[in-house]
Amino acid sequence: RGCLTSPTYTQLRDNLMPAFRGLFGETEGSLWEFRRADMEIRFRNGSLILLRPATEPDKSRGLDLGFFGMDEIAIEDQLETFIILQACLRQEGFVHQGWVTTTPHWRRPWIRKIWAEGRNPVTGRKLPVGEYVIYPAATERNTHLPEGYVESLRASAPSERYVRQELYGEFIDIEGVAFPQFTERTHVRSVPEGMKVKKRVIGVDFGAVRPTAVEEVCLLENGEIQGASEFYQRGCSERQLVEAIADKPRCKVLCDPSGKELIEMLRRYGINAHAARSNNFALRYRLVASRLNLLNRGTGKVSEPGGPGSEFAKPGLFLSPHQVNLISELQNLAFASARGDVLKDSWEQGLDDHAYDALAYCLMELDPSGFKVSPISIKRSLSY
Repeated sequence: RGCLTSPTYTQLRDNLMPAFRGLFGETEGSLWEFRRADMEIRFRNGSLILLRPATEPDKSRGLDLGFFGMDEIAIEDQLETFIILQACLRQEGFVHQGWVTTTPHWRRPWIRKIWAEGRNPVTGRKLPVGEYVIYPAATERNTHLPEGYVESLRASAPSERYVRQELYGEFIDIEGVAFPQFTERTHVRSVPEGMKVKKRVIGVDFGAVRPTAVEEVCLLENGEIQGASEFYQRGCSERQLVEAIADKPRCKVLCDPSGKELIEMLRRYGINAHAARSNNFALRYRLVASRLNLLNRGTGKVSEPGGPGSEFAKPGLFLSPHQVNLISELQNLAFASARGDVLKDSWEQGLDDHAYDALAYCLMELDPSGFKVSPISIKRSLSY
């Protein structure tokens, strides 16, 4: 008995099973069959492969296995499932083995700790030598890829850091990552039905060669900020931009302050366009980062994801699943580093930040901390 996992049932069906059939399809029906209702591959000799979603750890509890394999373990948090499946390697009469495949990702430090550092990711203790082995595979070593495939991937990559991670499987340094607190599980949700909107704005960041981004953002009555929709277009024409904004609810449109001519153009089309309050790098970063933080509503303190009290904490900013480019930018933005690895107040070269900028312009309008400073009162008293 064995168990193979993908992050979700959909990926088991759409990714794993086509790959399995690509290798063993000629013997389907004669040596094995896929039982979709039970999500299992059953062999004529009585062997069985169970298919389970790795993001639902309880679906893997209590199994007696001779082997397991986990695919794409960097998608969401699969550590609990990995620990559970290790404990399931107990079927009598077999040599037990478990394996995983993944592209390393800095958001999943438990992978680095186990396979690169040889440490227990929870306790920090040393793991048995030789039991957790890495078999690295660079994309360019795949001889079955079409000609020019790797060169095309390198040319379209947003940064060298991305190339090292995605094409060479390296565990990259995470010190320069801008928003380590951002996760799709915590910060991305569908727009709530019947949400009570206190104020709605649209942020626009213009691009010529680089993309033009239009982000619709709402301030809710409960103080949360919710992203609603996105338009993202490279080589965007004036007409495309005007039509994209016209398709959204009428509200104040906040634009890159340096694009005065484009702001005037939008006004000529009857759009309520204004320059954003500031183009300051530090202000934009502070507004986005502070809203992404998990705030414990009981104590008012910032909580680390998965840390004490984080189950009672919520962020002040949520994005819609439709804001795919904004989500991608928040996941990949990283600070540039000068000589000596000193981080600078700028992004690593080649990273797109237009959707992020459009969001920041919205927060300057919706978040009081963006433009209001609490008054300081000084009391003086004389004593004799």
